[in-house]
Amino acid sequence: MPLKIYFSAPIKGDRSNLETNKFIVDFLKKAGYTILTEHVVSENPIEEGLSPKQIYLRDMKWLKESNVLIAEVSYPSLGVGFEIAKALFLGKSVICLLKKELKERCSLLIRGIQDPKFKIIEYADLSELKEKLLRTLSIVETRNRS
Repeated sequence: MPLKIYFSAPIKGDRSNLETNKFIVDFLKKAGYTILTEHVVSENPIEEGLSPKQIYLRDMKWLKESNVLIAEVSYPSLGVGFEIAKALFLGKSVICLLKKELKERCSLLIRGIQDPKFKIIEYADLSELKEKLLRTLSIVETRNRS
């Protein structure tokens, strides 16, 4: 059964990385993974008619259903940081994606996490990202089967 991925990226903050995030989600889908939070990469992801409480409850349900959280952390976001912490608290695997040239913008707290289920993948380009991400997801899949 394919991994269920909770993809996390800024929605209300800096969306400069939107095209890269779309590429990542598309790449993961083509690789056979299930993306629970595909709306994150839509042009207008703010859910009309849903209260903050409804969004929180829905997102926490998806996070609990997921096998792994993949967070793009090149651009700071309070929500992404919260999701990373919650996923680790739930015992989920967490993979953070970070553009090498933006490393210094990423939270020192996030960069300092020392949890065996946590990994930061630094990447210079999308080719490098794809290779490293597939390798890391293979490890997560092996861990989930045990």
